[in-house]
Amino acid sequence: MHYAVADTLDKMNCEYEFVDDDALAKAQIKDGRLLVGEMSYSTIVLPTSKWMCEDAKTKLAEFKEKGGKVLTSGNISEAKPSCRISGRCAPFMRVAKRVNGDETLYFIVNETRHPSQVKLQFEEKDDVGRADSESGDFIAVDCKEEGFTWNFPGYGSAIFIVGAKADRPVPSEYNGAI
Repeated sequence: MHYAVADTLDKMNCEYEFVDDDALAKAQIKDGRLLVGEMSYSTIVLPTSKWMCEDAKTKLAEFKEKGGKVLTSGNISEAKPSCRISGRCAPFMRVAKRVNGDETLYFIVNETRHPSQVKLQFEEKDDVGRADSESGDFIAVDCKEEGFTWNFPGYGSAIFIVGAKADRPVPSEYNGAI
C-alpha cells in the first residue's frame, strides 16, 4: 500500500517523505505543523495499515486537532501539489521544491523520453527565473498570473527560482514556450 500512495502522490506532483510511527510519536506540534527533527509538515498521508502504535495515533489526533491535515487513500486527492502542472504529460513530470528565505526553487523533470509541453503555475507570486546550467545565469521567465508554458525535452529538466533577481531579461525570441 505504501507504493500505491507514493505513486498517486507522484502523479499529483506532491512531494512526500516516509515517516514511521516512532518518529510520529516523538514529533512536536507547533502552529498546526508536525515537527519531525528538522522537517516540518502541514499534511500527513496515511497508507492503509493494520498497525500503528498508540502514541503515534495520539500524536496524529493532536496534530489534526491543532490544524494539521491527515489524509488517507479515501481523500488523498486533497493533497496539495508542489506546483500546478497541466497538459497531457503532467502526470509524468516530477517536482522538487525547496524554500530558502524569500526564494523558492523548483526542480522539474520530464520522466518520459518524449518532448513535453506543459503549463506551470507556482503558488508564489513573484518574478521567476530559470537557472541556465551552461552559463550559470538566472534568465527571466515571462510568467503571468496564470503561469507560463514550458517545453521539456525527453528526460529533460529545468530549475526555476521564484523571488530571485534575474541576471538576464526574458530572451527576445521567447514566445511563451522555450
